Amino acid sequence: MANCSYNNNAHVQCCIGLLIFMVLMQNNVVTGETRRIVSQMEMPSTSDHKVTLQSSEMGHSHTSILTTNNLYEKTILDSSMKKDLQMDTIPYPGSLNGAGNQGTYKKVQYYYSRNMIHGVKARVNIWNPQTLEGEASMAFLSLNAGIGHDASVITAGWVVAPPEFKDHKTRFFVYWTDDHGNRTGCFNLKCPGFVLTDHTFDFSRPIEHVSAYEGVQHYIDMEIKRTSHGSRWGVYIDQREIGYWQSHIFRALFSAASHCTWGAQVYDSHSMDHPTTTQMGSGHFPEEGANKASSFSNIEYFNIRHTVSTPEAHDLKTEVTHPGCYRLSQVFTGPGRELHFFYGGPGGHSPNCTF
Repeated sequence: MANCSYNNNAHVQCCIGLLIFMVLMQNNVVTGETRRIVSQMEMPSTSDHKVTLQSSEMGHSHTSILTTNNLYEKTILDSSMKKDLQMDTIPYPGSLNGAGNQGTYKKVQYYYSRNMIHGVKARVNIWNPQTLEGEASMAFLSLNAGIGHDASVITAGWVVAPPEFKDHKTRFFVYWTDDHGNRTGCFNLKCPGFVLTDHTFDFSRPIEHVSAYEGVQHYIDMEIKRTSHGSRWGVYIDQREIGYWQSHIFRALFSAASHCTWGAQVYDSHSMDHPTTTQMGSGHFPEEGANKASSFSNIEYFNIRHTVSTPEAHDLKTEVTHPGCYRLSQVFTGPGRELHFFYGGPGGHSPNCTF
């Protein structure tokens, strides 16, 4: 059984364009069963492993049947969300080391908007995308409220960020800002704000087990949610709180979020005369499907009653900024009405990828 114990070696959102890119971050086991995607495509069965921070056995098997007519969609940018999209650009990690922000952000994201969102969660597929020096690749969940310079954001996920960690390993991260990243907020514990409650957890330690193409898949259950007494926003990995932000440090996010996000992003430093070859997710396009493309599954949010709800697939809005480089699949509905999607891409290795 795989686990996510760290080895011994040792923001998401924030402002678009203005902020320099600071670095970032099933309990079901599918064994010997065939996962089938209904779209003229059969995927081989493999062993899927839930990633946990401590060794534990997760025993039962599970088959997910995803249904859709079209496996992926290309460029989608809903005009009603344009004013909010800036809130989900992750700042460049190199800024922590004095690097400039001369590149571009390439994003794929799903959004869900409604009043009084009290949390976001998903099962996140963990990978170790090939990432060039001076760049970063990440997958994340976020909660957002407010717009423009009044935007409040909290984020958690995984990241590969050579500028920050001086290696190419995958790590967890958190990020927050209360003013679109202008004066407040930071990554991990770089400034006061995020309070670590699990002192066995170390953001600097790499995630030991990552997924393999056509091989063993590793996942982590992640949540960001408001506590029932309303005093803080907690971050949970496999139902275990690792830390929190006090609600009072936020204005727009003091009581609730207005939308939540599930997505991924690559920072292209433009250090070459062609698009970056930094990968997103597995480095493969979503149309390749299970065990090949990276995924988010069990997409859910917490409502005003602090209970988990599944959004309607048709209410999810998308942003795909560079479809020739990285893409999103459509959202698939599983047998229990759970929602899943695939994402990712090879970047400049695709002949259709442009700046």
